[in-house]
Amino acid sequence: MDSLLAVRLDTVGTTLQGFDMNDAPIGRYLIENTMATIPFTETGLAPLNNDWAYEFAIHDSVYSKCEYDFVKGRPVANSYINVNSAAEWGPILHIRNGGFSAKKVQVVLMRPVIDDSVFTGQDVLVTLSKWSDNDANGAIDYATELDEIANATYQLTATDVIPIGGLLLTMNLVNTVAPGQLIKLEDMSNYWLRVSIPGTTTGFAIGADYYSDYRANLQFDNGYGNPLYFNGTMYGGGFANAGSPSIALHMNTNKTESVDDIANFAGSVNVYPNPTSSVVNVAVELDQMSASIQYEIMDVTGKVLDTHSVKNAQQNTFTYNTSKLSAGTYFVNVITENGRTQSKFVVTK
Repeated sequence: MDSLLAVRLDTVGTTLQGFDMNDAPIGRYLIENTMATIPFTETGLAPLNNDWAYEFAIHDSVYSKCEYDFVKGRPVANSYINVNSAAEWGPILHIRNGGFSAKKVQVVLMRPVIDDSVFTGQDVLVTLSKWSDNDANGAIDYATELDEIANATYQLTATDVIPIGGLLLTMNLVNTVAPGQLIKLEDMSNYWLRVSIPGTTTGFAIGADYYSDYRANLQFDNGYGNPLYFNGTMYGGGFANAGSPSIALHMNTNKTESVDDIANFAGSVNVYPNPTSSVVNVAVELDQMSASIQYEIMDVTGKVLDTHSVKNAQQNTFTYNTSKLSAGTYFVNVITENGRTQSKFVVTK
């Protein structure tokens, strides 16, 4: 996330002990740790060494404090937390490098029963608010320090069965300050992204990554983790021993794209076969002739892998060889003089 995950990591008190992700370039990293301990069964001359390692990714278009599965394109959920209509739960996201636009959010909805469940007509609400720590105490004042900038809603239908592994909801964010405009994220700012299930009278649960716990000492003695607002009370540490909620914010890395660019795209795009293991075809049919049709193949980080263009076309099919790509999720941008659109495809091996 270009160091968006946290302001500080691995602190003891006010002393930074470990790796600071904020100054690391985009990429994947392996952190190896060794801790020498002397249990009561050992002597000072024979310490027991504990070694462990973990891998993480710094990304610039997907922001999640839980683990994110880039192959499946979803936040990881290996646990869950029961909630009701009085709860709002989610991560604090620190944006160091601004200029990005919030586009959509993914949430894993769970249920605390064994059988697959259906909750027809139930609303799921996601809210994105900018947090200004006016009193500099590191805690959120719900009434005075939050300014909502966007939200997303989804109403469950009869076909939205919630299996034991959870139901992934992908919702487009809507600008609530200036409807129809991009949701710009400012640099050196904090945002609270939380999910709630208003009006529910039945048992719901939100997916959680039990092994990613960002509650403690993320910025020295300030716990910028996963706050919980429950029955009028703010709990800065969130749920005890809950890990991180299975929520992911997707941002737009193309800072010049506007809402009008997408809205003005006149035509249809068909991507097939999808999934694919060898080639993918991108069939474009426009409402009118375009001076050019441009294609961009991108990975999940927003990196452009290949481009292609044709001139003076209304119908065109672009065939791209995917054999050189690793298994995972990719995107194709189709750009014309009147607008642009984006489609997703999956490569399997």
